[in-house]
Amino acid sequence: MIKRQSKKNKMKALKMATTKKPSATRVKRKAKNNQIVLPDLLSAKLGYFLMGLLLVIAVFFSYKWIEKHYQSSDDLMPLRIVEIEGELNRVTRDEVIEQLLKGKVSEVAPSDIKTEIMGFFSSDLALIEQQLESLSWIQKVELRRIWPDKLHIKIKEQRAIAHWNNTHLINQYGDMFKPESFEGLSKLPHLTGPDEELAQLLVTFRDLQKRLESIGLQLSVLNLNHRFSWSLKLKNGITLQVGREHLMERVERFISLYPLLQRESSLPIEKVDLRYDTGLAVTRLETSKMQASL
Repeated sequence: MIKRQSKKNKMKALKMATTKKPSATRVKRKAKNNQIVLPDLLSAKLGYFLMGLLLVIAVFFSYKWIEKHYQSSDDLMPLRIVEIEGELNRVTRDEVIEQLLKGKVSEVAPSDIKTEIMGFFSSDLALIEQQLESLSWIQKVELRRIWPDKLHIKIKEQRAIAHWNNTHLINQYGDMFKPESFEGLSKLPHLTGPDEELAQLLVTFRDLQKRLESIGLQLSVLNLNHRFSWSLKLKNGITLQVGREHLMERVERFISLYPLLQRESSLPIEKVDLRYDTGLAVTRLETSKMQASL
């Protein structure tokens, strides 16, 4: 019995030993697997870090190279073509280009002035618009970029309808502007009066002009003096003294009587005084004055 039991114990111990060995082998394999996996993760992270570092270095040196060879984005993508749209009578293309180059000429070689004005992306359209509209004969400017190197400029010129106080012009919207020269503008009518009365004078001028055209006359000068007294001068040389009151009523009186005044005498009318409640006083050009003027 003792021998059998010892035999059984030996067999049991042997089985236990054999069962433990695979377990140890699995642990070793796990340990071995862990030793293989961990270095792979570390090497991947190290690789990503090195790649990122190389990318940062490449970007840095690229920036330094661009900074060394190009002073601004204007050099990389300059606007080479200026396209101008609009009817230009008082403004020339050269004046527009010169205005675009203000503050830029010193940065650009003289040979490039006509071809490279500014950068496609760096150009400030609001500033360019302001610069162009500072030219007295330009009323409005519209700008747009056209890829890859074109600037389209749409220009609307001022349309002068009258002189104002012999120092400025008035456009069709009643805005004052001062040109560099008044050459070729002598035929425009002249309006004179206080600046704060400009809008009212323009309305009055248009109304009077319409009324006078009904009898073939045109208004040359409309004046409102510091005493707010009205006077008119027609293109045929006749001066109308109207006074401070009843402007339209008194001018209508002249219009209705003008054909009669023309038939009344062959002498030209020099001045008509309308500062009466009824009637008018006419001064005619004397023969001696006519001969002197001839």
